[in-house]
Amino acid sequence: MAILKDPNGNSLHFVRGHLLLKKKNNTMFFDVRRHPWTPSQIHVDSTDNLIGWYDPSDADSLTLDSNNRATTVVSQNGQYALSPDNNGPVIGARQLYNKNVFDFDGAANLVNNSIPTATFGFHTILSFDIDATEEPQEFIFDSDNNDPDRIFLRRINGVLGNQPGGSTTETFPESNDHCYILSFVSDQESDTFKLRINGVNVIDLTNNTGTRNGTGLKIASQFQSAAYLDGFMSDIVIVQDVAHTEKIEGFLAHKWGLQSQLDPAHTYYSERPEL
Repeated sequence: MAILKDPNGNSLHFVRGHLLLKKKNNTMFFDVRRHPWTPSQIHVDSTDNLIGWYDPSDADSLTLDSNNRATTVVSQNGQYALSPDNNGPVIGARQLYNKNVFDFDGAANLVNNSIPTATFGFHTILSFDIDATEEPQEFIFDSDNNDPDRIFLRRINGVLGNQPGGSTTETFPESNDHCYILSFVSDQESDTFKLRINGVNVIDLTNNTGTRNGTGLKIASQFQSAAYLDGFMSDIVIVQDVAHTEKIEGFLAHKWGLQSQLDPAHTYYSERPEL
């Protein structure tokens, strides 16, 4: 921390871009801190890399109906807005770390049929009801159900499944309140696929991305009307450059108060990334 003083003897405190103006007795009377979780803090190498960032805690990016369900979610970079097939997630009913989340209550989803998914990273904080009777619970699903190499990420019979070029499963680890830092990464160019939970690779495959069409994504459902997520998601961050995976995991973990769930060996376990 660097401490400077103005001509009147007031201390100016700079803490990672925060400016706190304090009197000599250390009583703060003015605070001009910038909000610590702004869109500009996810650094990308180019504007084309960020496919979409959807923030349920940013009211200005949401259009809600009379039941507080999202009818439109605008990305922070202005591309690929999300909207529901029927009902959108509820906003304001549930919170994590004092911030609104996308509450998918077993009958809601968000969709964009143009999002590129040949090479992409899908990042979020996910929570789901482990006692829900609905099976499966879909987390993300290819919007083209006729594609034989469609992608999906689902909870079925207590395990996690995915399918590019086949199917594999992974049991969810123990976690606080069943919240998970989730990264779903597919790189069609190198023909690799990864699933990371709490900053650890739990599925790491090669020769497994398939030859899917690579556009369109359903979030919290699939083509079957009964297969909806019963749970919530935080920010949903979708990027094309999969090299940013750990940085985005660290960003989400610290923003939503789940940094202790990261593996201790994770690059951003102790402090959030400098973005």
